Amino acid sequence: MLAARSLFSLSVVALVVATSSIAYATVVVPLSLSDQVGRADLVVRVRVGAAHSAYVADRGTILTWTELEVTDTLKGQAPSTLVLRQMGGTADGQTMLVPGDAHLRTGDDVIMFLRSDPAGSEDVFLVALAQSAYFVNGQQCSRDLSQLTFAVLGGPQGTQLSDPGREASVRLDALMNEIRSLAAGAR
Repeated sequence: MLAARSLFSLSVVALVVATSSIAYATVVVPLSLSDQVGRADLVVRVRVGAAHSAYVADRGTILTWTELEVTDTLKGQAPSTLVLRQMGGTADGQTMLVPGDAHLRTGDDVIMFLRSDPAGSEDVFLVALAQSAYFVNGQQCSRDLSQLTFAVLGGPQGTQLSDPGREASVRLDALMNEIRSLAAGAR
């Protein structure tokens, strides 16, 4: 009996350890570049400005608003500045994290796929969390997908989960040209 209980305990520990890599990830369906361009109202290159967070009582959550200076518009008609709204942040001594969302810092140079607020505010939202933010570094750019888990639906073995981690960099000019081409075809 003791051996069976020990085996069960070890099995539970092994299961927790094996699944802990997904514990702080958000499970999403991966979107292709074409899918993101099609779903976005705006695709812009921005310089990240100041951010502020606040607890929003009627929603029971912390929200963060980040100023974005538009430096190039690849799809849509963007004003010179935008305000990105994201769940999470730090307010009133409390921190709320949203694994899998883009983590922005003042000064970041980012290409973003954005949608307008259906409620009519001037805020914008990322189309697909961290999938929708390409961080520019010189002539290269990449996404940090380390807190996302991709769910590939309907395969021969059912739904499959994968951990995309940090993607390899892509050339900035090639990415921007492909986005512009996809945006022109979406009109």
